[in-house]
Amino acid sequence: GIGTGKALSIMAAFELGRRSEMEHPQFYPGIHSSEMAASILIPILRDLPHEECWLLHLNKSNKLISKERLSKGGLDATVVDIRLIIKNCMEKRSCHIVLAHNHPSGNCKPGASDKAMTEKLKKGAQMCDIELVDHIIVAGNEYFSFADEGLI
Repeated sequence: GIGTGKALSIMAAFELGRRSEMEHPQFYPGIHSSEMAASILIPILRDLPHEECWLLHLNKSNKLISKERLSKGGLDATVVDIRLIIKNCMEKRSCHIVLAHNHPSGNCKPGASDKAMTEKLKKGAQMCDIELVDHIIVAGNEYFSFADEGLI
């Protein structure tokens, strides 16, 4: 008894409700692989024309506490301050973290600065009893995982 327009409006309302629910961290399962982390990060980072760096805060069971954009940069670089990351982790009571950024160029291979930043964050986080679980580089629908490649 309803028209096409009204049916589409109702369907759209249900879809918006579903998406709103998924934005809340308690609906995410524990993150136990790079694939699970990438499934959260790729939709955020894949289509950006500039570099951004994000952090996933996880509790002791690797459940997502929050997602946080750390920085927004230019076409091929973004600045990340390790001290601010550690401060935010302490405030959010993170036990584990996943660092992520994108490469708008489409090449997901890490550069020397990516490797240096990962090592620096890993050491800084360890001093505060926080584990860097992974560093993921997103390039389109592809990703590179430092953990999968044995670089963490």
